[in-house]
Amino acid sequence: MLADDEIVAMYSSAETAGGLGQLLSESDTPMKSVTLDIMDEDNAASYWQRSDKFDMVADFRFTQPALDGFARVIEAWISHFLKVKVRVQPRQKLEDEHWTWHVGLDAQATTILNALYDGKTLPVEELAKIIALFRLDFEAPSDMLESARGKPVYLALAVNGAKKLKLKPQNLLVNLPLAQPV
Repeated sequence: MLADDEIVAMYSSAETAGGLGQLLSESDTPMKSVTLDIMDEDNAASYWQRSDKFDMVADFRFTQPALDGFARVIEAWISHFLKVKVRVQPRQKLEDEHWTWHVGLDAQATTILNALYDGKTLPVEELAKIIALFRLDFEAPSDMLESARGKPVYLALAVNGAKKLKLKPQNLLVNLPLAQPV
């Protein structure tokens, strides 16, 4: 699940607000419960009315609509800025004996993908930081560097040690194997 860090921190600090929280707990006074809605088909239409509250959570598990929606955003981002058409598909794992190119969408994912590409074995807890994998294919192979033509580009998102995602979408603009740099 992906949620806005500031909103989560605000609600958690309100629930554990030092002396007042302890006093309420000791007196068996019910604490106010805070629930963040998980965006789904039933409540998606309400998002725009409350978007500035940042109080909806995205279910980012494999096969969930948010992950596929994020893939469409990546396609649109690349098309808009680089004028290149790509197709992005979520993946559960990365298995490719001819792995040629990858882009980490954040610093942690970059570190993990670089290590795997170099053939290093990583601890399970490090691999568990990966929250999403994608396969990106260029619609026109001629848009790619010759050495990468016809081969997929793998993308990954990962959380850091504090379980926070710090997305760097600019990585897509500067790290793809483009035949003609923009």
